Amino acid sequence: IMSSREHTCIRPEVSSSVKRNEKCKELLKATKDGQGCIYFVQRLRDQRALQRVHGLYQAWDIEEFVKLGKKIHSCPYFSSLELMAFADIIFCPYNYLLDPQIRRCMDVDLKNQVVILDEAHNIEDCARESASCSLSEAQLSLAHEEMDSMVTYDIRRNEHESLRAVCYSLVNWIRESSGSLVEREYETSCRVWSGKEMLAVFHSMGITNDTFPLLKKHLNAITEKEEKVVLKNGKEETVVVPTISPQSQMVLGGLFVVLDYLFRDNSRFADDYRIVLQQTYTWTQGEDLPDEKF
Repeated sequence: IMSSREHTCIRPEVSSSVKRNEKCKELLKATKDGQGCIYFVQRLRDQRALQRVHGLYQAWDIEEFVKLGKKIHSCPYFSSLELMAFADIIFCPYNYLLDPQIRRCMDVDLKNQVVILDEAHNIEDCARESASCSLSEAQLSLAHEEMDSMVTYDIRRNEHESLRAVCYSLVNWIRESSGSLVEREYETSCRVWSGKEMLAVFHSMGITNDTFPLLKKHLNAITEKEEKVVLKNGKEETVVVPTISPQSQMVLGGLFVVLDYLFRDNSRFADDYRIVLQQTYTWTQGEDLPDEKF
């Protein structure tokens, strides 16, 4: 049974956070240095051990697996991924099959597999959600700042420069377009563009059918784990090449999923999309703080 970190994480400071995915990935980055997650290090990797040592001979549910993980200090989330290789039947939510980002992270391969959809009338909403994304100006600005830092320190400079330009262009477009929003509700104003209209906007940013494949390669490159050998005090040491934060990786990943559909097959799916720029106001004791959302 495959499930999200929300239901399977047992590390207290992560499971109690609203950003479980980001915190988990940050811990995994430090695992090689011995400062990461001990639950991940001690994850179960053998179905036979699960049966003989821990007594789970029958089919088990999430609650039983989480209870066992707490008992033996083993991560249920990553243990289930390891044990997936030994399973004949795998249960998972729709989005594990439909969402490209989740499918890639969970290493889901459907080749030569039989897929059975239960309650299939719900799949339309899940498919729509998997092919959509929601980004804020603040998220894009943070991603821009992180990539600017990478360029400054000459870390995968060419790749970060091109993606930094994408974030910069989108942030500028949001700010320039905010003046044309129409008030819809008391605390909200917005404007809607068709997919074809947004293609013209992306073209003005230099994001086209010709340039997008290269941008995708650059995104894959900057999120790929890489090590290099450096000399420190006359000794060779292996260090991990820094990457942008998991949060910014998810933001760019979601954006590129949508762009991929917009440009796919000579933009045949563009008319299926609507892009909404929405501005909401949060009332505080001080000034009103607008938050544009793309």
